[in-house]
Amino acid sequence: LSLSYYLQLVHHHLDFVSVFTFVHASVFLILCLSYRDFVRASNPLTVKYGVLAALAGILIVFVNTSIGFFILRKNYHGIVDIVDAFIYSFNWFFVHADVTLKHTRMAILYADFAFTLFWICIAFAFVLILTPLIYQPSATIWERNRVRTLVNKHSQNPLSYVCVEDDKKYFFGSNVEGVIAFTIVGGVIVCVGDPICGADDMGIFLMEFLRYAKNNDLEIIFCETTDAFLDVYQSMGFNRLKYGEEAMFYLPEYTLVGRKKVNLRNMIIRANGAGISVVEYKPQEKRDATIESQMNDVSNEWLVSKKSGELSFMIGTVGLKNPMDKRYFLGVDESGTVQGFIVFYPYMQKLGYYADITRRRTEAPVGVMEKIMTSAFETMKEEGVLWCSMGIAPLANITATGEKASFYEKLLTFVYENMNQLYNFKSLYHYKSKYVPTHWHECYLVYYKQITPKMVYALIKAQNPKGVSEYLFAGLRTLFKGNGNEREKNPS
Repeated sequence: LSLSYYLQLVHHHLDFVSVFTFVHASVFLILCLSYRDFVRASNPLTVKYGVLAALAGILIVFVNTSIGFFILRKNYHGIVDIVDAFIYSFNWFFVHADVTLKHTRMAILYADFAFTLFWICIAFAFVLILTPLIYQPSATIWERNRVRTLVNKHSQNPLSYVCVEDDKKYFFGSNVEGVIAFTIVGGVIVCVGDPICGADDMGIFLMEFLRYAKNNDLEIIFCETTDAFLDVYQSMGFNRLKYGEEAMFYLPEYTLVGRKKVNLRNMIIRANGAGISVVEYKPQEKRDATIESQMNDVSNEWLVSKKSGELSFMIGTVGLKNPMDKRYFLGVDESGTVQGFIVFYPYMQKLGYYADITRRRTEAPVGVMEKIMTSAFETMKEEGVLWCSMGIAPLANITATGEKASFYEKLLTFVYENMNQLYNFKSLYHYKSKYVPTHWHECYLVYYKQITPKMVYALIKAQNPKGVSEYLFAGLRTLFKGNGNEREKNPS
């Protein structure tokens, strides 16, 4: 509007009673009243490119036009030397003064073309400079390697290693060493676990991230956080909502002895009877194309039997193309065929491991996953690993005993109790309970100020690209096909 007013003043002298001026004033008033809709900061990356484009474009076009005016000086008024040509270029671009003496076709065509090209450069630069943060390019290999280093150095949340997967975007600390992995869905930043940084730097790093979100008019929600930084979150204006419980195993104390583990031992005995043995495959040391082909077959078979898209974002991948620090434990039968496998991710400087990916063949012998899991526990225990996690049981034990439940706690409890057709909440909790964890650690959703329906949708959409509809259709298929019992038997 400012530019438009300026050009109108130069060419027509401002007429306050003109219709054109009235339209300008109306638009300006509307923009002033709706200024809160324009609070997102420009993308720093495009601002950089916009400034460079503006400087380079303006300089090139300005110099080129000045030289052109000088060469064609016989067609223009008063151009004697190159300095005159530069002055006329300035007047032509910014005042649009008529500098032609002879209205020849060449003179008019060249001047108009130069004017158009100059303002195209200006407009392109403005578009880049004013582009808000609505798109984040995919992370580079260098960034993921940097994240991997930070995870191995600072991670305390078992979920942290998921941050190195390809579907993440990153916010790195400016004043402290740290990273937050996230995605943006509908104006909401959905973050993986806790920020990854030193414990003493958490407050400063979280403040940086909060400023980044506010500048870009984005809501924040952290998914599956631990209780390690709850006081820091609270001091920054965040609130929390229990999201479930994580099955944790303190390996120095964990054994298969005890009455509660009778069913688990029976499953392992059945796997032993079927000739199942457990081996650790180490692709970082030596690749085996046959084993990897079988593992891919197991994954494909599992995905077909699942009858829905594979969840992402909060879940990692098998990652055989680039295994990095992942550990692979395989259940193999007497013929050497892989019947199932579990992928473990490190955290806490490899003093802990997280069982993230579990896969088995549809017709695998009973007890194969139990055999793999407990054998991996035993191997890691001998190595001095302290903790293993089987991951979260979503919505389990949301309400604390003796405390008054909030609206959202009641809602999540209702979902857990009554909507297992959409997701096998209860069977997943019972499956993990079968291993008798030494600890159940509470996991939380941490959100800024208050939780909104937009945040809930963003959580679902981030984990499943097909969104809410995928859960609804999967639930309907389960309901009408009557396969709920099958899911109860095989939650993995």
